[in-house]
Amino acid sequence: MSERVEAIAARLAKCEEETAALSEGVDVQGALANYQKHMLEKLLQIRSAMANGEGNGEGGNVAAMREERDAAKSEAAALRKELEKANYRITHLVKSLKAEEEKNVASGVK
Repeated sequence: MSERVEAIAARLAKCEEETAALSEGVDVQGALANYQKHMLEKLLQIRSAMANGEGNGEGGNVAAMREERDAAKSEAAALRKELEKANYRITHLVKSLKAEEEKNVASGVK
């Protein structure tokens, strides 16, 4: 078991040496700062494109999207109201039909 531990320790030491050799001369903080700056610029461009309605059509104009949403909401509300009316009418028509059927059954008419 100790041989295995020693082998693992040797591999770990070798990995640490390779990592140290790779990181020498590399400015990690500077590279990270450059990457963050680049990503911030890209995100700001995307935000401005979305606000202006530019781009490849995926973002779209925020105001136009809000108008579409509001129109869809009002259409959905109108359709709900129409459905409620239809359900109300159906309920009363079914009630009337049942009442007529009961009358016909009671009077013996088929």
